[in-house]
Amino acid sequence: MILRHFLCWAQTASAARRAEAADALARAYLHADLDPAQRREAEIALTSLADDPSPLVRRARSSRPWPATSPRSQAPSCRARPC
Repeated sequence: MILRHFLCWAQTASAARRAEAADALARAYLHADLDPAQRREAEIALTSLADDPSPLVRRARSSRPWPATSPRSQAPSCRARPC
């Protein structure tokens, strides 16, 4: 529900407001204690902002490193295999 409201809001919000929202979403994704459903909604919203026509929004979204699909603690570890 929140995601749908965000996506509708983003269609009419100014680039500056969308950039603020992108930064806030990225901070929440990285630092807030989100439940799995909230984390998934944040991922979808951040992904939708990657296609924003404004470079200001895309820059705000990418200014913080965030995992593409899962929190670092749940991401698979990369281990080199012997040849």
